[in-house]
Amino acid sequence: MIRTLVASSLLLTACSEFNISSKADAEGLPAPDIEVSPPELSFGELASGVEAIETFTITNVGEGPLTVDDVIIEVGDAFTILTDVSGLVLETGDSAPVDVAFTPLVANRNEGRALVLSDDPIDPELPVPLVGRGAVPELLIDPSSYDFGTGQIPCEDILDISLSNVGVEDLEIYGVGFEGEQMALVGEPELPVVLAPEESTLVQVAYNPVEIGAAWGELSVDSNDPRGILMGDQRGETTYGSTNVDGFEIPENPPVDILFAVDQSCSMADDQRRLATAFSDFIAEIDAVTGGWQIGVVTLDSGCFNGGILDNATPDYIGRFSSAVSESGGLFDTMLTESLLQLSAKAAGKSDPGECNQNFLRPDALLHVIVVSDEREQSGDPPGYVADMQAIKGDPGLLKVSAVVDIDASCGDQGADNGSAGYSDAVAVTGGLMLDICNDAWGARVDELAVASLTGIGEYPLSGDPDVDTIQVFIDGEEVLSGWSYDPTSNSISLDADLEGGEFIEVFYEAFADC
Repeated sequence: MIRTLVASSLLLTACSEFNISSKADAEGLPAPDIEVSPPELSFGELASGVEAIETFTITNVGEGPLTVDDVIIEVGDAFTILTDVSGLVLETGDSAPVDVAFTPLVANRNEGRALVLSDDPIDPELPVPLVGRGAVPELLIDPSSYDFGTGQIPCEDILDISLSNVGVEDLEIYGVGFEGEQMALVGEPELPVVLAPEESTLVQVAYNPVEIGAAWGELSVDSNDPRGILMGDQRGETTYGSTNVDGFEIPENPPVDILFAVDQSCSMADDQRRLATAFSDFIAEIDAVTGGWQIGVVTLDSGCFNGGILDNATPDYIGRFSSAVSESGGLFDTMLTESLLQLSAKAAGKSDPGECNQNFLRPDALLHVIVVSDEREQSGDPPGYVADMQAIKGDPGLLKVSAVVDIDASCGDQGADNGSAGYSDAVAVTGGLMLDICNDAWGARVDELAVASLTGIGEYPLSGDPDVDTIQVFIDGEEVLSGWSYDPTSNSISLDADLEGGEFIEVFYEAFADC
């Protein structure tokens, strides 16, 4: 350690040697007059860990005794007062030395100020400027403080933080630590890192909003910077993306449009009878929920429904359905009988005014296409015909395709060439249901097809992505505490309550942001 000492001693000299000017206190008595020499201390340039000591002298050049209360460092952590002069009384002409130590904490200019506290009536707090230079490493954390502002769940934000050496010696970083809530350190460099002057490296802080309230982070960097461990802070305030209120008016007899496309191959006679027999159970399941159903049956290449559109006002609709599913024309009327997706798309396309199936498709109704065949789909472009039907509906979510088909290629006329190929993809894409036509008991499961036809009835899609814990459901202004559930797959609320129609449902919730 290098020490620069300026020798000092208590000086007792005659008043005439100091050109003493007369001072008096408030009562007219002789007063002290403080003088400091030199008026500023300069320590030169020091390397890291090196200490230098310089001295200034306090002298009483007044006519009354001077009491020195203390000498303190007002500004500058690099400087230390070594001499305790508190309570010292200096008579006229007396002096006292004060030693000050300097160890550089930052590169280049280090500034400080000592303050001499006394009972001098004019200068009770006399400043002594202090200056030194440091040939040391210096770490700059940029930004040292950062406000992410408002963070929305679950949108991540990344902050790049530069660790730079703005000193004049190599900076060695030993450790990088982090504490925080909803924040974490990423991109930590491999330690130790040595940075020459003007070099830098990056670390990153990720803000991951997960809960409402304040978020904070504290970065700590341990290095050979003389100041020791330095800190950087981050903060944010987490909110939801939005507060949502979705309203739904419950219709009376909500609409359901069901299209049956039935294979007319010779091998299908038994299955046509099973479908006809099971229809009463099928329609009873639907009638229990809504009377707003419509059914069309297509078997012929024209795409026109056999017997027109059936609804709950159609006379003998069960008998007419039974006749429709087995209606077969000539050879040239049934070329599409094993291409039921193509046939279904053709039938759906004839719902416009003036067409044979006009008024079948209603704007807000689910179109449930149910194909029944023991042969594989042979239209050649199953995805294309599904896309056509989705386009006709305008909303892909309003199309569902279900299939009663030869799932395992085990019972059709063409053996292994049969199976559900083509149909299974359509079912998967639209979220439909598959039954095995090779199982003679499939007719007993048509109630499952009916339930599939009721998709959307009693389900209320939400406009935002909710925090489930914040959902509140109200019917006609009264909160429903039970009897409802949330389905994350469809992002909808389902109600178990029996509703007559005309009720108004409101769903309140906090929504996550769309990042």
